[in-house]
Parts: sequence; structure tokens; C-alpha cells
Amino acid sequence: MGAEVSIIIPVYNTDKFIIDCLDSVRRQSVQGIEIICVNDGSTDGSLQILKSYAEKDSRIQVVSQKNQGVSVARNEGIGAAAGKYIQFLDSDDMLEPEALEYAVQQMEEKQLDVFFYDARAIFESAQLEKEKSSYKTYYHRENHYQDVLTGSQLFTEWIKDGGFRPNGNLQMIRRDFLLQSGVKFIPGIVQEDNAFTAEVMLHARRVCHENEALYIRRVRSDSIMTRPQSFINAYGYFRCAMALERYFFYPAISGDTRSALQIFCQTLLKNMEGIYSNISEAEKEKIQTLPEEERAAMLYLCWYNEQAVKNRTEMIKKASELKVLNEKKEILAKQYQKVAEDKQRLQKKLESLEKHQEMLKADFTAIQQSLSFRLGRKLTWLPRNLRDAFIR
Repeated sequence: MGAEVSIIIPVYNTDKFIIDCLDSVRRQSVQGIEIICVNDGSTDGSLQILKSYAEKDSRIQVVSQKNQGVSVARNEGIGAAAGKYIQFLDSDDMLEPEALEYAVQQMEEKQLDVFFYDARAIFESAQLEKEKSSYKTYYHRENHYQDVLTGSQLFTEWIKDGGFRPNGNLQMIRRDFLLQSGVKFIPGIVQEDNAFTAEVMLHARRVCHENEALYIRRVRSDSIMTRPQSFINAYGYFRCAMALERYFFYPAISGDTRSALQIFCQTLLKNMEGIYSNISEAEKEKIQTLPEEERAAMLYLCWYNEQAVKNRTEMIKKASELKVLNEKKEILAKQYQKVAEDKQRLQKKLESLEKHQEMLKADFTAIQQSLSFRLGRKLTWLPRNLRDAFIR
């Protein structure tokens, strides 16, 4: 009877952690597993530990190769796998005890090509936990995607809401589907999970995700994700973007998925340009080792993205200046409105005062007329009375 799950573990100089890794796999509750350890030319005690474990546990196979990188090691493991399902595991990470049983249950019940899940992070030291605190929540998705979707649909949703985690380990894959798809890890690069995970999703017909932390991600110093960025990181992003380019022309991909893929590729190229522009001149010189076409394409894309960043920065600056001008315009408009309202109010007050003045004038004229009449009568009456008095 064939194995239910093939666990593929690429190993390179992780003798400090490989025991924890192997023990976490050996204590899995699911039955019928094979553990394929691909020793990628380790120079420490990793190979000796692997051989020792293989002697004790017949489920463990050890495959050795010269150092060619994690992509080649994983591809070698895929070729050697015989299980119904494939699970990748890094040699410094671990699985929760019920992880494989839970994942197999999901795969069987829902007839999935791929089952995605979450992880929890553990840190090598308190200092590293402080420096890389973003990893505490990075592998946990807030939104829920339990419905069975096509891989393209879930990829589109994840790109829209930021849930896409390009980690080849946080998924269980049906082996027949993976072989039929032809998807493999790109040899000779880092950041290889970006292309692999996206390609797997674009091919998958039935996938789903559960917010279960089945994987234990060890954050340690001097690992690919914690060491300083170098040319190889920029080159990895470049190769992943180029590998995904052909999917833009797949007729089966919807317009929404094509837009999501475009956003993702732009992010990869932005990462490439950001790294390349900030590494040392000595690191930049490594681009000269690339084939001419790759070198030309990468340099052009670095320049193009740099210009795009500059243009975007300039647009943001102009938009900010325009916002300030609009705010000033609004303030002036409000001030003008207030002045206009004050003017209208004063105009009404002036009109009221003018009316009051007219009334006072009318009253004064009436008073004057009344006084003149009475005074005239007096002046007329007095001489006549004096004259009559003398005549008598």
C-alpha cells in the first residue's frame, strides 16, 4: 500500500534544528507517511543526524546531492515522492502534532487539489522577536475562505485583501495534480515560493483555506528571510515575475484574475528594484554574471520601476500641493462668504438706519412746522392787540 503523505524536507546545514523538525514529523497522528529528506550538500552534522534517524525509522529516506539550493532539493523530493499528497517542510521548522491528519481530512472530504492553512511563528531569541515582530501575525489570515473555490478565484481574493502568503510549506498538494500541472520550483534562486505558490493556484480546480495554524515557522538569525538583502534576492523576484508572465495569455484566466496577477507581478518587480537600488556596488556587479537577455531585461525593469517610483512620488507631491491649495481655496471661499454675509448684514443695518433717519427727519419737519405755526400766530396776534389798545 502506498504512502498517504510524502513529507519533503530539504536540508542544508541545520543540525541545530533538524532533530526538532524530524521529531515533529515522526509524532504525526496520521498513518502511512514517508519522510523524504534531501541533503543539499550540508557541511555540518546534518547528514549524520539524518542517517541516524533513517536507521531508527524506516519511513525516512535520505537523498544526497551537491549543494544546488532549496528549489532543486524540493524538485528532487517531488520526483522521489510516492504519496497521494505532498507536504513541504523546511528543516528548521516543525508541524503541529495533528497537522497532517487534519489536512488529509480536508483533502479527502472536499476532494481538493490544494489545501491551504496558517502558521504560528516562534523566535530564536527575544531580540529577534523584537526586530521581526511582524512575523507574529504574518502567517495568520484574518479573513475566512472555507468555501471550495478554484485556485484562480482564491488567488484573486487574496491579492485583493492582502491574504496571499507565498509560502510553499503552508499547503498540502495532491501529487497527481502537481505532476499534471508541470509546476516546479525555479532552480538556482531564492524567493522561489512566490512563483511556485501562484502557479499552483492558477492551475488548481478545487482549493480551500482554513484559519488553522498547522505549521510552526521558526524565525532565526542567518536565514534567508532574516539575513540582509543581496543581489540574489533581487534576482529571485525578477525570475518569479518572468515565470508568471506567460499566464497573462492563458485564455482560461478571467479578467479579475489577470488584474490580480498583474498587481502581484508589479509587487515582485517593485521588490526587485527596491533591493537592487539599495545593495552595494559590489553586489550590483553580480548582474554581469547573468545571460545577456536576462541582464538587459532586469536592468530595464529596474530603471522602469525606479522611474515609476519617481513619477509616483512626484504625483504624490503634486497631489499634496494641490490638496494644500484646495484647502487654502476653501478657507478663502469661507472667508469670502463670511465677508459677503457681513456686507449683507451691514447693508441691511444701513438700510434700517436710513429708514430710521427718514422717520426722524419727518418727525423733525412736523415739529418745525407746528412750532412755526404757533409762533406765527403769536407774532400776528400781539401787534394787533397792541394796536387796538392804543386806538382805544
